[in-house]
Amino acid sequence: MYETDEVYVKNVETGLYLNHTTNYDTIYSDLIFKKTIIANNKLVIGKVYLKKEAYKDAQIYFESALKLFKEQDLSSKIAQCYRYLSQIHNKLKETDKAINYATFALET
Repeated sequence: MYETDEVYVKNVETGLYLNHTTNYDTIYSDLIFKKTIIANNKLVIGKVYLKKEAYKDAQIYFESALKLFKEQDLSSKIAQCYRYLSQIHNKLKETDKAINYATFALET
């Protein structure tokens, strides 16, 4: 039998220290959960900017939330982002883009 010290590795992205007994499924679930919270926060911030008619700022947050929701394959949230992006382009009189985003929302 060999005696060894536990080896700890710090993940630069998460800041977590891992050892051989770490449950990687739990860590992955925690990261997904955190990404969902961040994406939801971006969605809410986008709604605030939309309500304030700051359309370009709203678009930035909706697109950022959309990217995170796509990574997690959350279709209802993806559709919601597309719907808000459609509203923005409609307000900006960019009809073709508005229709495209509305179509994406319906197809998601």
